[in-house]
Amino acid sequence: MRHLPRNVDKCAATTATLALSLVLLLAHGPVLAKTLAKTSVSGRVFSRLVVSASGGNGDREEATLSVASARMRVRHSWRHVSAVVEAELTGKPDLRDGYVRFSYGSLGGRAGQFKEPLSAIESLSAWTLPQARRGLLHDLITRRLLVGGRRPGVELAWKGVGTLEPVAKLGVFQAVDTRGRPMSGTPVGEEGVALRLQVGPKGMRAGMFGEVRAVAPTARGIEHFFAGGFDLAVAYSWPGHAVRAWLDAHVGNSWLDFEPTDERHARFVSGRAIVAWRLGGIRKGTPYFEVHAQLGVFDPDTAIRSDVAWEATLGTSVGSWDRARLGLEGSVTRAMRHAPPSLGGPEASLADSVSLVVQAGVAF
Repeated sequence: MRHLPRNVDKCAATTATLALSLVLLLAHGPVLAKTLAKTSVSGRVFSRLVVSASGGNGDREEATLSVASARMRVRHSWRHVSAVVEAELTGKPDLRDGYVRFSYGSLGGRAGQFKEPLSAIESLSAWTLPQARRGLLHDLITRRLLVGGRRPGVELAWKGVGTLEPVAKLGVFQAVDTRGRPMSGTPVGEEGVALRLQVGPKGMRAGMFGEVRAVAPTARGIEHFFAGGFDLAVAYSWPGHAVRAWLDAHVGNSWLDFEPTDERHARFVSGRAIVAWRLGGIRKGTPYFEVHAQLGVFDPDTAIRSDVAWEATLGTSVGSWDRARLGLEGSVTRAMRHAPPSLGGPEASLADSVSLVVQAGVAF
């Protein structure tokens, strides 16, 4: 018997596989469609050009063009339960969020890795905020002092009804090292705790928050540091225009002073305001033009004079609302002479700088 050529055998196998897949799809199509309908995929990409001059005399000039962020988010829901996975795809892929959430009536909760329920500004996506970069206070408070941010934990939430729409969130989170990396194998009772209370309708919400974060700043092991504050978020629109604004303030203690290895905990305070006015963009996908400004002040140690750092930002963006935007932003950062060198991070001290940012972003 004459054998068929090998490529004919492969073609027949492929045809049979496709036919079987078509039969299964026709048989289970309604179930598959219903499953996919409960799954959503979203994301956003930022490309950014940064031109900056730093140092006392602006003697260090840099220009950097990069894909600043490429984020992918998948959410699947089933009855009262949903699962969310979000990853940053620039460079080495990094899991940002990964948790399971449940909700039943006014009660809810989630378990996994997610942002702590603290400042409303820090809880928002970078796509929602008007500025190109989160700014100096985000770097100092979240990345250096480790107030808020993402970490493994468990959270319970309650949402009330009525005009004030009260919300309460309480979470327990794993201890981290000074780079924000979760620590495994820590004793029971060494976790951090975060609480947020919020009231107000959607157009104006006020909140207060506090946490006891568990951090291991030195070889002595895990220590607990307090931080708390309040915030206000306002959103108002009228025909053809809209205004958005956020305000928050923090107070707490930290290990970042002139001698990070001593036993004294510095007390820090901060304040930040973001305001944006928009022309157009009342509905998703419509053209818009927006101007925004941000001002932030940070005092790392209230016991030390002339150690304040501050940042001022002014920018604008145009595009298709909530779909695509092109922005131009300028910012100035200053640190007084007694600002602790450790604020700049393990690789560089905090320095005065002036920067210009051009950023393009697309969301899907």
